[in-house]
Amino acid sequence: MSENNVDQKLDQFFQSGIDKRQVEQANAYKTAPTGPYNIQFDTVTPFVGENPKMESQFERLMVNAAANLYGYLDGNPEPRKLGRAFVSLSPENRTWEESGDQDGPSKLWGQAVKALILSGALPGDKEKGVMTEEIAGKHVIEALAATPLRVYVIESFKHPETGKKTTINDGDTRTEVKKLGLNTRNDIVTVSVYREEA
Repeated sequence: MSENNVDQKLDQFFQSGIDKRQVEQANAYKTAPTGPYNIQFDTVTPFVGENPKMESQFERLMVNAAANLYGYLDGNPEPRKLGRAFVSLSPENRTWEESGDQDGPSKLWGQAVKALILSGALPGDKEKGVMTEEIAGKHVIEALAATPLRVYVIESFKHPETGKKTTINDGDTRTEVKKLGLNTRNDIVTVSVYREEA
């Protein structure tokens, strides 16, 4: 490259804006494909929701938890970190008005408690996974942080036109989303007992 072209390129760089998409892509969380994973939560944080814009959490006792997701890539025999998954659970049982079904945080709390009983981390009937005595919230939090579990994780993105959360269920969609530079995230949608990989 001639000196004149180098100067021109540098002048252009100093005068123009930086590529916002490049910065976002470089700093985006890595995400794992939709599917089942064995995890151990490394962050378990109880809180009371204070943001009125987050209606399902406002003034509600919640527990946020997060874990790294590991899997096998490109025929590598050693598992590698694929991403990080998040979940919000709540011991405050709430239901959807229209259906009467438990909302997500309530259902996930119930699934987690059952899995912890079945795994022996909490007292209860280990055959049926039911409580046989009162369990203090602090014991559930401690067990969540100390017990390996099995979760089902979805990988999703916010659709650029509709703003709607969209789950990625296949490799082609995943590739296209990555090419478009859209931010993805992993959310835990079910919690169950730890199970060795088949």
